[in-house]
Amino acid sequence: MISSVSRSYQSEWGGPPLCSRYFTAFVFDVLVQVREWAGTKQVQMVRCSLGLLEDGECEILGTWLAPTSSQTLSQTVLEDLKFRGVEKVRFFVFHDPAGLRADACVAYPESTVLPLVSHLLCQSLALVAPRHRGLVAKALRDVGAAGSAEAAHDALSELAAGPLGATYPAVVESRAACLEMLGPLYALAPRQRRVLLRGDDITQELHQSLNRAVARHGIFADREAAMSFVAQALRRAERRLDARGMDRAAAAKASVVRPGTRSEIQSLAF
Repeated sequence: MISSVSRSYQSEWGGPPLCSRYFTAFVFDVLVQVREWAGTKQVQMVRCSLGLLEDGECEILGTWLAPTSSQTLSQTVLEDLKFRGVEKVRFFVFHDPAGLRADACVAYPESTVLPLVSHLLCQSLALVAPRHRGLVAKALRDVGAAGSAEAAHDALSELAAGPLGATYPAVVESRAACLEMLGPLYALAPRQRRVLLRGDDITQELHQSLNRAVARHGIFADREAAMSFVAQALRRAERRLDARGMDRAAAAKASVVRPGTRSEIQSLAF
């Protein structure tokens, strides 16, 4: 079970040191509208990252604005992580793996870049009629939860042979292409895969929360105001996840050890 997001946070270049190694770094972009000097609007990109350790602990790695120089945003992010002490990242997870892979392979040659599983699911469900989305989502999650790449292909073949596959062949085709990209995921031990997929879910939740906050705010006065707002919104979302994680931990503990039950007696005996 993944623990709550930790309280470490940085919002600009030169932030606090980070861990030397991360199991996974999830990356996602938030688009904001900024008012230009002539009153026109310009869309700017703020990139955010969530770091995941092998034991399931998470922390916000930072937020970055697209640079005004010729350097790419990916290069800016990776150089900042290097500068702040990150020596190794086993997996980078991003909605556009090809857009990150070239820079990640230079900065972290041993890393593997994977697509965001939650983003792939959203893309697939966009092709499905609302009345069928629950069924298709369950079928695709069964494919994702398969114990191996071979089992995932078998589950996908079963979906393709059924009525849903006949109705939505494009969904089956897109998921078949995704399975090739997700090969390294199925090579992980079951616990590691659960940890990574839970981090994927947390990333999706953070992303949606930030998008809602940005939409409510509207146009920003400048780039710095947009950056500051996203950083603060991310911090608030982080605190909500912390609180929810503590509530879940307390509920789990209460369900295991209840006064007068065998569980309580055994816990006292040990």
